[in-house]
Amino acid sequence: KLFVKYYSHVFPIAEPPFTIVSSKPVSFKPDTIFTIDINEGCSALLNLSKTGIYHFQSDTSKKDGFTIFRFFEGYPDIISAQEMLEPLRYITTKTEYNDMAIMKNVKSAIDNFWLDKAGNPDRAKEMIKTFYNRVQDANRFFPSYTEGWKTDRGMIYIVFGPPYSVYRSPYNETWYYGEDKNILSMTLDFNKTLNPFTENDYTLERSVEYKDVWYSAVETWRK
Repeated sequence: KLFVKYYSHVFPIAEPPFTIVSSKPVSFKPDTIFTIDINEGCSALLNLSKTGIYHFQSDTSKKDGFTIFRFFEGYPDIISAQEMLEPLRYITTKTEYNDMAIMKNVKSAIDNFWLDKAGNPDRAKEMIKTFYNRVQDANRFFPSYTEGWKTDRGMIYIVFGPPYSVYRSPYNETWYYGEDKNILSMTLDFNKTLNPFTENDYTLERSVEYKDVWYSAVETWRK
């Protein structure tokens, strides 16, 4: 038999890089546990219909196992209006976001948001293409226990774009924006986090020093 622990928790999006986030203990208590019969190395066809985390183990007394993440339909691509709306939280005010979220036609509200910021339809199309291509790239490159766009690296990638260069070690990544020794350059450090479900979980070293550059980048999206 294989034992499957299912977790349905929906995780929040990343906080801005200047926000000091207090670490909260993560509960690893599953919502449900079910078993799969294995016969000569094979099981019946699995249908993981619910979004969430599925952790497979042959021995529940150990942490070893493998994990399948069931994200929204079509992941990593952005297809529905709701999927288009959620990443906009990085560049909208709380009021703007909430007003769009309660609209009967969310897609129309999103289009109007971009048209208002861009000033004309052609520029709006380019901004939409750039923004959601970054969201989809974040989903492909930075998925963790949650969708890639919700992670620290995904947030930075969406708002600032691809870094000028990246330094990787077994335990962290350092992203460089701007050329080396340029006073206007920015450096961000992401530390690998111990996570029982994934090897791709990285946490940003936050600092109040990022506040001005963050709001400057957000304002660029808004004009």
